[in-house]
Amino acid sequence: MIIGIIFLLGGIAACFMIPAPAWFIAADLLLAYIPMALLGEFFYHKLTKP
Repeated sequence: MIIGIIFLLGGIAACFMIPAPAWFIAADLLLAYIPMALLGEFFYHKLTKP
């Protein structure tokens, strides 16, 4: 989850540096970074349990 948060912070920083429409920024953050971080955490816990 920590890596997901780091990537999210990088995505937020990129949103301020790269001009884009508001809908694209919202879709990028809400549909890409947050779900993928949660999905990564899910698979991590699923694969590390014996």
